[in-house]
Amino acid sequence: MYYWELILQILREMRAHKIRSILALLGIVWGTVAVVLLLALGEGFYRAGQKSMQSIANGAIRAWPGITSKAFQGQAPGQPIHMRISDLIAMTKALPDIKYFSPTLSIGNHVNLQWRAQQTTARIIGVAPDRALLTQLKLSTHSRFINAMDLANQKNVIVLGSKLKQQIFGNSNAIGQTILVYGIPFLVIGAQADEKTQDNFDWDQENAFIPYTTAQAIGGDQDIDGFILLTKNPNQSEKFVKTMSKFLGWRLHFDPTDHNAIYIFDTAQVTRFFTWFFRAIELFLGFCGLLTLGVGGIGVANIMFLIISERTQEFGLRMAVGAKPAHVLLQVLLETGVIILLGGLIGFIIAGTSIGLLQIISLPDWLGKPTLSPLIILATFLILALVGLIAGYFPARRAANMQPVEALSFG
Repeated sequence: MYYWELILQILREMRAHKIRSILALLGIVWGTVAVVLLLALGEGFYRAGQKSMQSIANGAIRAWPGITSKAFQGQAPGQPIHMRISDLIAMTKALPDIKYFSPTLSIGNHVNLQWRAQQTTARIIGVAPDRALLTQLKLSTHSRFINAMDLANQKNVIVLGSKLKQQIFGNSNAIGQTILVYGIPFLVIGAQADEKTQDNFDWDQENAFIPYTTAQAIGGDQDIDGFILLTKNPNQSEKFVKTMSKFLGWRLHFDPTDHNAIYIFDTAQVTRFFTWFFRAIELFLGFCGLLTLGVGGIGVANIMFLIISERTQEFGLRMAVGAKPAHVLLQVLLETGVIILLGGLIGFIIAGTSIGLLQIISLPDWLGKPTLSPLIILATFLILALVGLIAGYFPARRAANMQPVEALSFG
């Protein structure tokens, strides 16, 4: 009951000094709006960045044969690395941590494709069924990707990238049609979803995919362009890359520490870097909001010092009749808390409304949609509590340390 009466008294004091109260509230309101909006923008940017990075760097490891830059086993530097499908199969058997894998076996970058009178050229790539999972390939309705049966039977089936499908078939249905590749008939079993619906950065819009066994049958047991794989535990990718390099170095005869022999793009490591990068930006924006709110807190502290100066005799009288310094300290802290709480609530309402409007507006994809998460709400309340404690403590300590006689004679 005592605290409720005290809060009502504080509200009456605020109403009696409207200008002073409004100035104190404005600083907190603006600071709260800045904190919430900047954190929400940072969270939206973080999620948009993560979504983009997951499409490009989904934890998979990409690798390409290169040219040695170190002497090894009597061989001089400058030796090209020749990698075959058999090497990859041996690697998958030797390294049980591999979850998915697919070679990239190109049978030509400008292969002629023909459907009726329509002709074009494209890159034809021999892949394994896991390729769709590894690159998060989205297919159009009624499409399917290459499967294990196609691979085992060296079937003449083909999946078209979205742009390639448009070049050959336009808006016509491609599924079930037969096209000629090097004059050989291939059944179209799938097509990539329209490029506008792709969430991911698209590597393959102009490419076509066939089973790698079919590519071997057409081009022979040739060198592969590279491979993509995903481990069972992408968080341990650095350790796996070292193990993989040792195995390939032993099998293909190069120094495992020669990074030019095999070019490796560890997307899991890239993901970890950008996760911290986006979080750092979010924290920076939050820190900027904190500084803005801190300025508002300084304004509240100054006003509380002014209030204490005006009410010095009141505090002296209360202590003269038995009030303890702790009671005075608590009253000033509570008064500061009421100002901070009211300003924070008003700021939250304004910020929430602004976030709702920003989500309706069409913002750039890279910026994302401002997101008000529970963590942001908790962080803002903690910041408000911290600002309120700091803003109220020093004025409250000054009031509590007054000597009754000096306070009564003040003014």
